[in-house]
Parts: sequence; C-alpha cells; structure tokens
Amino acid sequence: MHALLKLDSIDLRILDAIQRDSRITKLALAEKVGLSATPCWMRLRRLEQTGVIAGYHARVTLRSIMPITAIMVQVSLRNYRQSDFEAVAFCGTGRSADNCALRPFWVGTVRGG
Repeated sequence: MHALLKLDSIDLRILDAIQRDSRITKLALAEKVGLSATPCWMRLRRLEQTGVIAGYHARVTLRSIMPITAIMVQVSLRNYRQSDFEAVAFCGTGRSADNCALRPFWVGTVRGG
C-alpha cells in the first residue's frame, strides 16, 4: 500500500484550478494559487509524479461529430447466476448481437445518418 501524500491548502488550490481548466498556463496557475512560478511548477510536477494527477483529458462532445442516440434499457433476470450477469455484460459491450445470449435485450448505440 502506498503512503498517502500530504496535501496542504496550496496543493488543493492547484488541484481545484487544474480540474476547472487543465489548459491553464503555469504562470496563470501560480497567480491563481498565490505562488511564484517556480514553486508552483514544482508542486504541480510533484502532484503529477506521485500519481495524484493521473493525466489531462479533453471532454469530446460526440454529438458535434456524429449524430448519436443513446438507448436506456432495463433488464430483468429470472435467475441471479453468474452466467446470466456475464451474458448481460457481454451484450452491453456493443459487440455483435448475433453472439449475445440475450439477443432481444441487447443494448447498444444507434448511429443516425
């Protein structure tokens, strides 16, 4: 088990700021948390290297690149065997419905054109 990293109020302000805007410049981040650039950059780097910050990601709006309709389906099982749960999980992966043991209950994404 890893030892927990002790975070102070400045570390928490850094985390809050980059969660709100991961593209913030290091200088703007330093100003926002009340540090000069070098100490702020060192703290940010420590948070990255210790795994507190696992990465930076972009949220993609799929509707802006292709029409998508999400379908929500509730599945009721007669039995609660492991194989039944595995069949439902397999059907929800978007793989071919032909391989799905619960074909009438297959859940997937419909792409419109």
